[in-house]
Order: sequence, then structure tokens, then C-alpha cells
Amino acid sequence: MAIMTMPFAWGAPDGSAWAALPEAITHDLQPGPMDWALARTLNAHQAATDARQLALVAATSAAWRQGHACLLIEHPQLSRLCEAMPWCHSGEDRSPLVWQAPRLYLRRAWQAEATIRQALMQRLQVRDLPPPARLAELETACGFSDQRPSEAAQRDAARAALRQSFTLITGGPGTGKTHVVARILAMRQAQALRLQGKALNIGLAAPTGKAAARLGESLAKAAQQLPADWVQHLPSKATTLHRALMGASPQQPLMQDLWVVDEASMIDLELMARWLSCLPPQADAVLLGDADQLASVEAGAVLAQLCESPSWSGHRVHLSHSHRFDPDAGVGQWARLTQTGDATALQQAWAALPEVQPQMAWDGLSVGRCSSTQAQPEALAAWMRHGWQRWRTWFEPLRTGQTPCDDAMALEGLHALGELGVLCATHQGPQGVHALNTWISQLLDLPQADASGWFAGRPVMVQSNLPQLGLLNGDVGLCVPRRVGDRVQLRVAFAQPQNPQSPVKWLAPSLVHPVQTAWAMTVHKSQGSEFERLLIVVPERDMPLMTREWVYTALTRAKQSVVLWSSQPAVWQAAVQRPTRRQGGLGLSFGDPIRSGVS
Repeated sequence: MAIMTMPFAWGAPDGSAWAALPEAITHDLQPGPMDWALARTLNAHQAATDARQLALVAATSAAWRQGHACLLIEHPQLSRLCEAMPWCHSGEDRSPLVWQAPRLYLRRAWQAEATIRQALMQRLQVRDLPPPARLAELETACGFSDQRPSEAAQRDAARAALRQSFTLITGGPGTGKTHVVARILAMRQAQALRLQGKALNIGLAAPTGKAAARLGESLAKAAQQLPADWVQHLPSKATTLHRALMGASPQQPLMQDLWVVDEASMIDLELMARWLSCLPPQADAVLLGDADQLASVEAGAVLAQLCESPSWSGHRVHLSHSHRFDPDAGVGQWARLTQTGDATALQQAWAALPEVQPQMAWDGLSVGRCSSTQAQPEALAAWMRHGWQRWRTWFEPLRTGQTPCDDAMALEGLHALGELGVLCATHQGPQGVHALNTWISQLLDLPQADASGWFAGRPVMVQSNLPQLGLLNGDVGLCVPRRVGDRVQLRVAFAQPQNPQSPVKWLAPSLVHPVQTAWAMTVHKSQGSEFERLLIVVPERDMPLMTREWVYTALTRAKQSVVLWSSQPAVWQAAVQRPTRRQGGLGLSFGDPIRSGVS
């Protein structure tokens, strides 16, 4: 077994082949047993001509596991080795690897990129806008009446989606992405009703259940400002991409005429390829996202690379004006400095932050820090109690477990939870999610857990899709006492905003598994969430997962204010200087050849 855990050449535990690769490859990649097993398996079927070819196979496999679509090879000698690999050919056969200079792919990754390229190239054509008088009528009805720069960008996005089969709308939080989509859908439906005599079949989706719910809620809110006879034809529910794709295939494509997919930065390479392959040629699609946010957990950086592609520039509209943040103050300023990576300005901004004190209230605080190790526990305890004051007041009558909770009370408690968020980098360690959840439960003096770990007042986040319960990965519930027959028992309440007749789903705790206590969560899990106030817990030591996108995503979960809990500001600043660099070929021009010269 020891042989499987270390580099080898010719089937022997010899690290010389790995050491011979350039540091640009070996520094960031750490092949594991499965990566070397792949190299050994290929070598057993057809022997390598050079031991370094096996090391390159292991490196390509490791790169895929670490989020890259390919291994970038810019060394001429290694490029020749890739061309000579017995298991690596052009994209037209079924070889395990594909060499598309200067990129070495696992076939699954190459195939996913090729599928995305083909689907997008089919949708690069444009159609005519409605006649000027009709266009003016549509835009006026949808509120495009003033000449503010922010409205001009929204109008550009709407016109792009009227003309194009595939449109990418990007922008940070508060820039109006879902607002403009509501306008787009209303205009598209109005045109369909006039020209075809029937409404379009429109699908709404997002990568996670939480993001899907927010998309549906945001569109419903934005639709209130649109003509009623158009709004009645807008979709009311969003789903996850995984659920939308159940039973779909290129042979049995999706039935919708138009799709809107939100939080596109979270969509990995293979999921994007599968979705696009299931769209019929006549279907249109609109992608929404923030290219500065964290990339997907699985391999790929699809949104970021599409935004880089010169072929896509005419199909992308970027909304830059935030209605939520001032770019020169508070959270907006910090988000902007993070995007630019201006180290000097960030150091100055950090030095100017007010230190959180035990007596400090949230009122008037935009961005603060808690960096004095001695003062941290006392200051943060007082600060968190204040942040969750409304929730604590709400929970007091339920503390004994004898007062039953009804739908209205449960919704109030769930809403109050969102007033303060706590974001961590990791699950483990003294500043990880598990430790913070335990500390916060003690801080709020919550009841003791029962033998199964449940207690009144426990917020939980679902950790995987539970379709049999109607729950999705990322859904947040609240454990409260509930009258069941003639007894009061613990039940978990989940909001159902799209079901006004039954606004709360009540489930026995034993049914809801797997879940995690959700006072604190990782930044990755927070995507698609928003909090009035936010605490970002910065580890005391630097971690590779903390990147510029990690910092930006964390900051922009806040609506009003942020406190940075860190005794090591250098860790935060190092993260901002570490932008994510995922390798892939989607950023190339679509006119570039996707075949290698290898036959």
C-alpha cells in the first residue's frame, strides 16, 4: 500500500520523475494515491516512453481534483512528451487524455469544455429587435423611462436578451440582476403573446436550493412593478439545476423555451456542460452571476472564463452600479479594494477600522474589526448578543420547551436568524464552524441537547438534497417546540415562501438528516445568502483556500455592516493578494481550434 502513496516511475516508488517537473507544476499540485493509480493503470496497458509522462498524468488528475480543467504546460520539452504520450490523442477519438497545446486534459474535462463551446457557438447568432415604436412601448411599460447610467445598463441588458439566444448578465450584489431579469421576462412574454398567441414556457434555476429560493423570491418582488397582464405569465417557482435535469438528456431535451439560471459562478464545468447539452437548439438562456465570487466547488471556473473570452464580449452585459453599497465607503469600499487587490489601500483601510468594544452597538457601524486577543471573547459576546437581540427576544417564550410555536412565530424566528451571519474559513479548528457553533449556543444560553443532538432554538442547515422531504442542500430550518396532538414536541420549521397556503414545513428532527448547526457556516456555504450584519472569522494562519474571491464573497454577504475578527491582519491581506487561477480553455476565443495537432 505504501507504493500507492508516493510518486513512482515504471511501477516503482521513485520520486525522480516528479522532481524533474517544473516547479510551476509541482509547487501547487499534490498528487494522491488515485492520481498515481491512474498513471500506473495507463502504463500497464501501454508503456510510457519517458517516466515524466507518468508524472504528467498524475499531475493532470491532481489538477482536476483541485479545480482545474486542465494542466497548463508551457515547457517545450514537456510539450513534446505530451505529444508522444501513448494514451493521449486528439479530441476525436476515445483516448483517456487529450493534448490541446499547451493544455493537457483528462478526457472528461476536455469533453465538457467542447460541449460548452459547441452549445455557445450555436447561440452566437442574433435576431432583430422589435420595431422602434414597439420597443419603446415595451421599455416604457417595464419602467425604462429615466436616463440614469444604472438604467442605461439595465436597458442594454434587456435589449441584449431580446436579441440573443444566450445572454450573460454579470454584476455584484445590489446591481439589479434579478430586477432586470423580471423586466426581460415580461418583455419576452409580451412579445410572445403578440407574435405567437401564447406565452413562453420559462424555467428558473440555480445551483443550490437556497439560491433557487432567493431567485424566485427576488423575481416575485421585482414583478410587482410590472404590468399585471404580463406578470401573470411569469414563472413563480425556481428549482435547482440538478432537479431540472432529472430525466433530461440530449435525446430528451428540456421542454422550456427560455431558461434563467442564477449564481452562475457556482456552476462547475460538467454541470454547465450537461445543462447546455440538454437545451434544445431553439431554447434561449440567460445566465446571471458575479464573476468575482468564489468559483464552483467542483472543477472549472466557467463564469470567470466566459467573461474573459473575446468571443463572448458582445453577449455579456455588466451591471456596475450598486444600489446597496457606496463604492467609496463601508462594505462597498472594502469590496472594491478587494476586487482590485490594492495592498497599500487595504492596509490603510484596515488601520482606519474602529476596534469593536464590548459596549459598542451595531447602530452606525459599517465595517469594524476585533483584533485584540485579550478583548475578543468579551467584545464578541456582547456584540453577538446585540446582533441577535431580536432573535433572543423572540425565543424567550419558547425557552422552556412548553410553549408551542405556530407558523407565524416560526417565520419570525427564521427571519430574525438572518439579521446576523457568522462566516468561517473551515469546519475544524478553534476558529472553525464546529467550534463557533458550540460557543454561540453556549453564549445564547440555549437548552441542553437531547440524546440525538437536538434542542429548542437550534438552527440547522441541510447538507444534501432530500427530495423525499422537499428539502434542498443549503435550506435552513429552526428547531422549536410544536404542538403535535395533545403533546408539545420538538419539530424543525422550514419556510416555504412559494406556498402561501402552507408557509412553513414542519418535520420531525429524526427525519432531517444530514444537517449541521447553522449559527456559523463556511463562506462557501454562504453563497446565495444575505445577512443584515456579518462577522467574518479570519484564521490565525494563512490557508490556500482563502483567496481574493473568498474575501470578496464573504464581504458581499452583508447588507449593512461587517466586523472582521482577526488577530493576524496579514492573513487577510495575503488572501486578497491571492486571486484564484483555475486553468481551462473556455477563456480562449471560440474561433481558436479546439483540436490539437496530434493524430
